Amino acid sequence: MQANNGIKSPSFFLRRKLTSIIELMHMGGGYFLIAMMLITTANVAGRYFATRPIGGSYELTGLLLVCLAASAFPVPQIGKGHVRVTFLLDRLPPWFQACLNGISSLVGFAGTSIICWRMFLRAKEYLFLLRGGLTEDLSIPYYPFMFILSFGFGLLALMLLLQSFHSFSTLVKK
Repeated sequence: MQANNGIKSPSFFLRRKLTSIIELMHMGGGYFLIAMMLITTANVAGRYFATRPIGGSYELTGLLLVCLAASAFPVPQIGKGHVRVTFLLDRLPPWFQACLNGISSLVGFAGTSIICWRMFLRAKEYLFLLRGGLTEDLSIPYYPFMFILSFGFGLLALMLLLQSFHSFSTLVKK
């Protein structure tokens, strides 16, 4: 997205930075997946060969799954890869398509912002709990994983907001 005089707009740089953060987080998600695979493999091997499964492996796998999901939420939004039904939208005039895309991105931004905000508040609540807020077997606190999940939703919300601005800016240019 460039201005007419060849100068790139601030939203271009923001989108580029946001995309690089999302891609970095996505690479981290691959490591979470590898860790989940290794824990599950070691647990199964320990159960069948040594009759000793790894204690707390279900908890670790579940917590790593939260990290994996948080790192994967915003990735499809970079290329608008989330599921969209466009058979009707494609038949509308381009200015109306841009308007509907902007509105739908704003609605998505509102929804993911609420999820991000509520998850952040819940994580803060668990951070300051004197009792509870820990996993059952390994006593791992929940709050870091809730902050990670909130961060993932926050990145998705920012990407949706930028796409909404982009859609509405195409309306203004026309």
